[in-house]
Amino acid sequence: MTELAREVVRRLAEYPRRALLSDHHATPAEIDTLVRALLSDSHAAASDILMGLQADGLPLSEVYIGYISGAARRLGLMWDQDEIGFLQVTLATSRLTAIICGLKKIFYDREGGPSRRALFAACPGESHVMGVSMAADLFRREGWEIDLEIGQDHDELLMAQHLGGYPVIGISASSVAMILPMARLVRAVRLLTPGALIYVAGEITHLQPDVATAVGADGALTDPVTAMAQITRALSPN
Repeated sequence: MTELAREVVRRLAEYPRRALLSDHHATPAEIDTLVRALLSDSHAAASDILMGLQADGLPLSEVYIGYISGAARRLGLMWDQDEIGFLQVTLATSRLTAIICGLKKIFYDREGGPSRRALFAACPGESHVMGVSMAADLFRREGWEIDLEIGQDHDELLMAQHLGGYPVIGISASSVAMILPMARLVRAVRLLTPGALIYVAGEITHLQPDVATAVGADGALTDPVTAMAQITRALSPN
């Protein structure tokens, strides 16, 4: 559990720094205020701060990049210096994660809505790639723009998602041994692009029927034909 918390802090803090920022930057004082809110007894204090910034016109990308990642870096530093304990950093990062998930609807409501674009990838360490390759070809024949990543490690897949900003990510695996790396990847992608739909696919969905819930994905794709309809429904406005 401690390692998972450290992974959340590291991913929240690290990857958004690679994005480009405008002239607006969160000040140290603003980060201090946000961190205090995350560690406070109020469940809504930090959310109110960040939603207020967005309501005042600060782009969502900068709320995420400047403030959330800045708070995560500060929390990581405080943890490393023993200024806060495991329970405190877990509470704070859980609140950050909940706030990011709360931004999901705003990301989906952007002009034009989510497009028929997706990143299909083999889970880091996965050697069976025929299924995900065939699924990519099937989706392409139906007019989807699919980028396929095979043989990439955890960080390389995150960078592909960071650069591509895909609204849909499908991660394929063939064995239960892939559950841990898949869970790490799903959590990191969720933090990097909170508006994206994340699905798991491959033989693992038959070997472990509850794998989507176990790794924190939005769902499992058990075959390419029903997968297309499933994703299309999820992308459609209610």
